[in-house]
Amino acid sequence: MITVYTIEDCVEVVSGLNKDRSEFKVDSADTTVFKSIAKQISREVALTDRQYLLVRRKLDRDYYRQQFAKKGVASEQYAQALENLRMAIREVNRDKSISLVEAPPKRNISFFGKNPSDVNDTLPWIELSFPWTSSLLVIIEKIQKQVPRECYVHLDGTREHYFRFDETVVYSIVSEFINKEFDIDQELLDFYRELDHVYNNLESYVPGIVDGQLVNFNQETENYLVNKLGEPTLDNIVQYQDRSLLFNIQMIDQSLLDQAYCDVSSLTRRVASRNTSQVLLKPDDWNFEDILQTLNELNRTPTLIVLTADQALKRLRASHQAAKKYVDNSEISVLFRMSNDVDPDFNKYIVANNLNNPVTEGTKVVYICNDKLPKPLLKSGWEPDVVIRSTSVRMQTKLEHWLSNADLVVHYDSTATPWNTTLSSFLATKGRPSVRKVTTI
Repeated sequence: MITVYTIEDCVEVVSGLNKDRSEFKVDSADTTVFKSIAKQISREVALTDRQYLLVRRKLDRDYYRQQFAKKGVASEQYAQALENLRMAIREVNRDKSISLVEAPPKRNISFFGKNPSDVNDTLPWIELSFPWTSSLLVIIEKIQKQVPRECYVHLDGTREHYFRFDETVVYSIVSEFINKEFDIDQELLDFYRELDHVYNNLESYVPGIVDGQLVNFNQETENYLVNKLGEPTLDNIVQYQDRSLLFNIQMIDQSLLDQAYCDVSSLTRRVASRNTSQVLLKPDDWNFEDILQTLNELNRTPTLIVLTADQALKRLRASHQAAKKYVDNSEISVLFRMSNDVDPDFNKYIVANNLNNPVTEGTKVVYICNDKLPKPLLKSGWEPDVVIRSTSVRMQTKLEHWLSNADLVVHYDSTATPWNTTLSSFLATKGRPSVRKVTTI
């Protein structure tokens, strides 16, 4: 006969952890619960009040009483066992709160990770504190995917989750948890209500082009756009659409845009309507003439073209022949040379076409190699409006970071490189993970 003294003993018998497990049948609906709690008991972790009530209710059924009776456990002994505890009830903090804190705790990070201190600003953090609940953790994971890795912190074994303060994150968090019995800081609630008003009245707040007019733009941004592109018209509305990611233009007169699309190339329409900052153009589908025509229609200058040593002459010749239809050779600068032992024809092509020009404010096309960021380029203060990666391979790290905020990067290859740090640029992606992808056009 098995002597059962406590409810923990009963759980161990039912789950099979006790030596006498023969012929003991567990209701399929109870298998997971008993195994999980038995594993917890084996680690000498006491039951919580809810766990105790749960297993007691399950064990206090004739289905289990009869099986224990067959094993020689008297009814009175079994009833007493369900009342007894081997370990005192474990108290659980079931408070649920959302509050603002100055900073999250430090964490151990992986090789590719970042600590919150690497985020250079003075914004507070949002702390969510709640007991382990699978349904709530699913929501946390969903919100976590919306932010850069360094903007979320959770230490294993703790009940706190931290998110860097951001309008989108505040709205997501409060929207998800406001009706789940959380104690939320009043400051966050007030801010959420302001955001909710904005989201429900976007036409009054988000930047856009309505009836040919720029609306809801910062004045400096509006001045820049007008100086760069002119007042919105049928002739330049596609160019405004092309800058929608960079300037967060969320409303554009679709009828005007559809009309303007009729006057530009197919590639121009695709590039302008992209939803990512990175696009892949395959040589089997498009040539450099197509690409340069599109950049001309989109008024995308200055242009940086990144070559690779193994295809330098081939891609220089093809892109230059296409580019010279729109820019003069004096406005083109090639900032690297090939060893004569490797490819003497590359240097000869530069000299023959007068591409050995210094970089100035008037330079419209600059060529560099993917293995080095030239110092003369940095000192010149020249910045590209578009980047063409003539072959989508890994670039030198400093060069990658220098280009990380470009809102249009063209990968000209059959496949896109997985080594692309510009994909994680928060500014280039506007915090939206979908924008980080390289989209094939």
